[in-house]
Amino acid sequence: MRRRAFTLLELLVVVAIIALLVGILLPTLGGAREASRTAFCLNNVRSMQLAHWMYLEAHDGAFVDVGLAHGGVETNEAGSWIVTLSEFYETDLARQCPSDRSPHWPIDQGGAGEHVPESESALRRTSYGVNNYLTSFAPAVANPNRPSTILRFRNINQIVSPSDTVQFLEMTESGPFAGSDHPHVENWHIPGFPDAAPALATQHLETNQHGGEARTWAAKANYGFLDGHAATLSFEQVYTDLDRNRFDPNLQR
Repeated sequence: MRRRAFTLLELLVVVAIIALLVGILLPTLGGAREASRTAFCLNNVRSMQLAHWMYLEAHDGAFVDVGLAHGGVETNEAGSWIVTLSEFYETDLARQCPSDRSPHWPIDQGGAGEHVPESESALRRTSYGVNNYLTSFAPAVANPNRPSTILRFRNINQIVSPSDTVQFLEMTESGPFAGSDHPHVENWHIPGFPDAAPALATQHLETNQHGGEARTWAAKANYGFLDGHAATLSFEQVYTDLDRNRFDPNLQR
């Protein structure tokens, strides 16, 4: 018996149904992919926090330090955590977030090999940075214009609340800080302009790497804390102003 061929109308109906299903499924699949990248990145941050605890135990509680410069400032790569912490984590991939699309990565790491602005030859070395309140590297030490409260936090024994103190964060993908391993948190505050902070922070951090709009309080990124835990948090959950944030250990006392 001869099989009946599909009519043009039937084919158009099938095509329309397929297109409808694709339209429904693609956003879901895209969301699932992004959720997977966020989870992978969060695991990177947790791995670095775990590695840091091993470092603490091996160095009498002393923190790793920073050293990758920005804007032509002095560099101390040998002292940077990407070097000193390397023996405690598994691979270089732990330093690269799968959502990171910076053109400043080397070509063999998925970037365009573009030099970081305001540098002659620097490329991106890490998606992540260390809170500059937790460094003793002089050019990076936080200076919030409150000399009486400035401390160089160098050791876990100085920290009253490790679970409330951010250590690792996600660095911006563009601009001079794309090649750095630390932000300058104290520069996010302008007196009289409380809502400027989310925009100012984007000069240093990729605050919306995992959701929300850039330059807003709702922007989401991954943050690691000194006690070893990590979480995906909105910017407003980690920073309000100089006197209310989870970066300055002085405020957690």
